[in-house]
Amino acid sequence: MHDVQEIPIDLIDDNPFNSRMNYSEENLEAMKSSLAREGLLNAIKIRRMKDRYQIVYGHRRMKAARALNWTRIMAEVCDISDEQMCQLSLIENVAREDLSDYEKAISFSRLKEQFGRTCEEIGKDLGLSKQHVSNYISMLDLFDETALSRDPSLRLALRQITEHHARILSRIEDERARIDALRLVVLEGFSVRDLERSIRHLRSWFPTKRSGPLSRRNSRSARAKDIADINAVLLKEYTLPSTGDFKAFEKLHAFNREYSVFSAFPPMKRCESIEGLNKEKDWFQSVAPNFTIILRDVVVRLYENVAIATFYLDFQSKFDAVRKPLRIRGTLVLAYQRRKWRIVHGHFSAFDPAEARQYLETYVPVNLRRD
Repeated sequence: MHDVQEIPIDLIDDNPFNSRMNYSEENLEAMKSSLAREGLLNAIKIRRMKDRYQIVYGHRRMKAARALNWTRIMAEVCDISDEQMCQLSLIENVAREDLSDYEKAISFSRLKEQFGRTCEEIGKDLGLSKQHVSNYISMLDLFDETALSRDPSLRLALRQITEHHARILSRIEDERARIDALRLVVLEGFSVRDLERSIRHLRSWFPTKRSGPLSRRNSRSARAKDIADINAVLLKEYTLPSTGDFKAFEKLHAFNREYSVFSAFPPMKRCESIEGLNKEKDWFQSVAPNFTIILRDVVVRLYENVAIATFYLDFQSKFDAVRKPLRIRGTLVLAYQRRKWRIVHGHFSAFDPAEARQYLETYVPVNLRRD
């Protein structure tokens, strides 16, 4: 039977093999409230390390106790190895079902590399197949330590995707393109199907080899011109509705090349081809004229003859200057076709869905309000 003791908190260190990389503020506040109200109902588990201790599991309870300025905490003291520390921490966190796939990948890899466990053995302990464990570990191959050290935000992004997303992202050979695709997935909340579809379309627009005039676009001056041209397309996209010139607006898009859009305005679904054209015409003629549209914080990434532009849009009502603008996130994918940049896919989402609904009910014609 393990020894349960009251241990000084300042003698307890974190588990160096902890699977979890971060804890939500909401969960920590809930734990603090529980400890303050009811005390510690279940002792944490620790192991002795000479004259100090390390947490086996119970990090959330320990963080909450420290935040409440507790000086001592009830702990079950045990004698276990590093391998057992790693495995017990992993099992406890996986059981809670809120450990990210990337955090699982790190723990599985540690068990495999540091302790010689096979994928099959790890899977048996957790009820997973050998292949499933291997898929998780493969997430760590997306970016090397140099890239992760250079850009720490990558780790945060990786914690927000699934191992299935990672498998698809691994098909992208260029690291810069892979990073931008990862951020697009996180920013737009792409499902696995959304990501697969986007990459399939990107491949269809991007020849594996190029020759002749297009090859000159790899130069710095040509890339600068491309970015300037793309910014001009974006500006026209959101100023042309005030002119009523739909023909000029139509030329900005590749409606004949499987154009698609996820819209923040109705119909709020994926619209493709002719339906996409009709949706854009409805937006251009009946929705956009009700607003002054301000384009903000544009970032353009180039991949030869494909580009991804991310930005924010502020929709200010022309009829109610007091109401604050509706802020929307936007992503456009553009393809270089017949010596022009054309929009082939759009994805939009409102920061505040409830606020977007109010704008919908006030400024969008009734016949267009179909989800």
